[in-house]
Amino acid sequence: MLIILTKHLSLLNKKQKVPNKKLILLLFLLSAFAGNSQNLVPNPSFENYKLCPSIANTTFTAPLDIIQRFCADWESVGTIQHFWVGGGGQYLNECANVDKSFCGIPQCVFAYQYAHSGKGMALIPNTYGGYDQRRMYYGVKLISQLKIGHRYYVSFFISLADSSRSAMNNIGVTFFTKKTEIIDTSNITSLFYPNTAHIYSKNIIEDKVSWVKIEGTFIADSAYTYMVVGNFFDYNKTTYKNLGGINGLEYPAYLIDDFTVEEAKKTISPTNKIICKGDSVVLNAVGSSTDYYWSFNKVDTISKEDRISLMVDTSFNIYLFSNFGIDSLSITSIDKPVKKIPTDTFLCKQYYINVDASANNNATYKWNTGNTSPIITIDRAGLFILETTTGSCYRNDTLSVTSCQPTIFVPNAFTPNGDEINGVFLPKGVQIYNYNLSIYNKWGQQVFQSNDIRQGWDGGDYPSDVYFYIINYTDIDNIKPYKLSGNISLLR
Repeated sequence: MLIILTKHLSLLNKKQKVPNKKLILLLFLLSAFAGNSQNLVPNPSFENYKLCPSIANTTFTAPLDIIQRFCADWESVGTIQHFWVGGGGQYLNECANVDKSFCGIPQCVFAYQYAHSGKGMALIPNTYGGYDQRRMYYGVKLISQLKIGHRYYVSFFISLADSSRSAMNNIGVTFFTKKTEIIDTSNITSLFYPNTAHIYSKNIIEDKVSWVKIEGTFIADSAYTYMVVGNFFDYNKTTYKNLGGINGLEYPAYLIDDFTVEEAKKTISPTNKIICKGDSVVLNAVGSSTDYYWSFNKVDTISKEDRISLMVDTSFNIYLFSNFGIDSLSITSIDKPVKKIPTDTFLCKQYYINVDASANNNATYKWNTGNTSPIITIDRAGLFILETTTGSCYRNDTLSVTSCQPTIFVPNAFTPNGDEINGVFLPKGVQIYNYNLSIYNKWGQQVFQSNDIRQGWDGGDYPSDVYFYIINYTDIDNIKPYKLSGNISLLR
């Protein structure tokens, strides 16, 4: 859907200096191409695997609960993970079509459940309170570190395994500045657990049919690079619920899928821009906030869409308000480079042309000859193309240089009387090649001949009279012959 809005800025100009009245604001509300914030979790839904999970692919040192043997990017980071199937976690994928009773989807040893999305997921067990505190933890290195002071949105989906006869709360994620192995002493009185997590569920998760979304936001107080999922609360601070039943697991085991870590506050992408006057700039609102709007003056709302396109006529600021903060962007409008070179010109072999395009301030230059100087010397015919760039503005100009056509000037008289003025018969020309001059008297006798256009006839000892000349020459390519003839008066 395309909606074009014309913004009248006279009211805004009274409140705060904003783009002037010449600015025509075009807001293209392109929902289908809305900008999305980057999810910092690699392989967030466990789709990518290095090895399909199966009993055949396990070894004594790498059983099914060593998730990094099978799943890309994710790692088992608890010290008690070396318990095969029942004691540890497990990577599950639809590719496991042989050992479906252990690690397939939807059927595995723990549950019958489809992944929340795609064909992969993981299972993470947490032993029942009063039994011991053995817990499983999975970790993953983020695509990029979190920015200190920025708010982040975190979410993932969880479902209790069918075989679990108990459920619990406090499942969540904690962030670390480096890979951290969670040391579990397997003692119910252990004081290891920090009893906090960046995002966790305070409610007991006991849904075995549907997926439950755990989500929240937090402000990064460190440049975190690593995320771990599990229960970080002591037994005495974790609530367990006995679901009854005779068969199945004493402890709660949870299926997990679809992790998201992204900046919560809506931010403007790209960052500060220098835009050519008369061009448009496309701005995206990225982040997890659902309540946000664009504004020129922090008062009026010009759009509530993810993507806007603005026609730039002057420099201005634009603001993006969301329920997690404010982002702003400065748009600097600059003039397009101006044309400083001629469109075409002629070049004769005896001459050269200096072309100077340096009147554009802070510009860079690139000629099709490879030259990057604003000033070049042209000594040949051809088409010369110049790209001039100033910030994001650029223009292309062409200069066509054509060789001169053969041109010759022949005087009609000369006076070899010793006064050193006009004393030599000397035709002059440009682009003259294969030159030959012959001069004859009125009886047809040749009195002078030359193949050098720089050499003229001084009359010799011949008397004043009318003489006849013939000049033959060609162009530079020696293709087209020329012949010129006429009379010349020798006056003494």
